[in-house]
Amino acid sequence: ENIEIEGDGSRVLIHSNKQYHGHINNQVSDWCFPMDRVLHNSSQEAVYQECVAEIVERALDGYNGTVMAYGQTGAGKTFTITGSTENFQERGMIPRALSHFYQAINSMMEHTVTVRVSYMVIYN
Repeated sequence: ENIEIEGDGSRVLIHSNKQYHGHINNQVSDWCFPMDRVLHNSSQEAVYQECVAEIVERALDGYNGTVMAYGQTGAGKTFTITGSTENFQERGMIPRALSHFYQAINSMMEHTVTVRVSYMVIYN
């Protein structure tokens, strides 16, 4: 109830109830954080289409591409990147990107293609 994501996912609004104890409280109680987009409770497919598919397409055109997940412990970075092995619909960004790459490469008979993939996990 204190956190709201605007309908288009472009802003996160946070409201904190002020505590009044008989004196003036000039403490900030509302914050607004602009975002490129918020993918709240989105499917793995929606995240892939919104964040990764274009990077793969540009890589197929010869550009380097990077996908990075960053955030708080327990926020779902590993699940987003690698996904679930128990449910095909929940596969992560890496399996989806590799599938996308190799489907596109199979249709490029006139080209020689080299694919190099790195996966790194940094724990702090």
